[in-house]
Amino acid sequence: MEAIKTTHVSITEETQEILKTILLLEESYAANYLINILRGKKQFLKQLCHAEYETFDSLADRSGDYLRNVIHFLVQQHYLQVQDSVYGRLSTTEKGITFLDAPKELRVRKRDLRRSTYDYLLLTELRKVRRNLSQEQSIASFRIFTDYSLDSIIREKPTDVNSLRLVPGFGEYKANRYGPAILKVVQEVLERKKQDDQIRLLKKVRRPSYQQVKSLFEVGLSEAAIARKRMIKPQSVRTTLLDLHRAGEIDLRHWIETTVEKEVLQKGSNFFLKAENIRLKDAYEALGLDYDTLRLCRLYVSKLSFSQEELKAAS
Repeated sequence: MEAIKTTHVSITEETQEILKTILLLEESYAANYLINILRGKKQFLKQLCHAEYETFDSLADRSGDYLRNVIHFLVQQHYLQVQDSVYGRLSTTEKGITFLDAPKELRVRKRDLRRSTYDYLLLTELRKVRRNLSQEQSIASFRIFTDYSLDSIIREKPTDVNSLRLVPGFGEYKANRYGPAILKVVQEVLERKKQDDQIRLLKKVRRPSYQQVKSLFEVGLSEAAIARKRMIKPQSVRTTLLDLHRAGEIDLRHWIETTVEKEVLQKGSNFFLKAENIRLKDAYEALGLDYDTLRLCRLYVSKLSFSQEELKAAS
């Protein structure tokens, strides 16, 4: 129960206010407009009567970014639905109406309601790209891509034109015309994150606790034996071993062969070999294997992300 208190937060009030606002509006609007109402931004309203709504200014103490992430969560969980893929206009679903009629506490992980440092960086860079393109072509910024498309790029992080075409608001024309500039900044931010991750990992595996697990593993102790020796959970041992492998400190491939059943390892490995950047969730839905096994299969077929030399250079 204590863990829930520290890692989760209630969004019951925010959900009620968002759903009520959508129902009060006579037509559909995108997330930004709803946020302007909820935060009391009268100067940005298209109709002054919207300032008379009971929900106007009701969430003024919440940031726009926070509310935008709440709305995204509600779309994911089917309390809301996106009516069009260009502007991201929203409407309530039957699930949303049911919630509003009989509200129950709705909790979400705190980390799902905030952007990472790299997402903020990507947001800034994409806005620059959009502004520059709009100035070059003398057209409004939203005609390059809307805020809804902007948020979608940040969440999906497309790495090629084909994946950019799948982002709401983009088709073949926009993806081909604006893709190079957009994909360039996405790649730059991803590379920045990779380099920072490398530095953090190098620092982490140099800790005495990691080196002690490494020494015990190298003399042949099992996960369970290392856990008993170090007085930590077996899952913590596995996480440490995976970090050591990714840092090039140890090679887990033989250990993985003895840990995962041959047929399962072949099935999982073949799946990850067919495509790059497959999320564990996608693999889980396709194969039905547990996440721990999938992590080992992916690690087994992947090249080491970086060597010690690269890590040292990054630091």
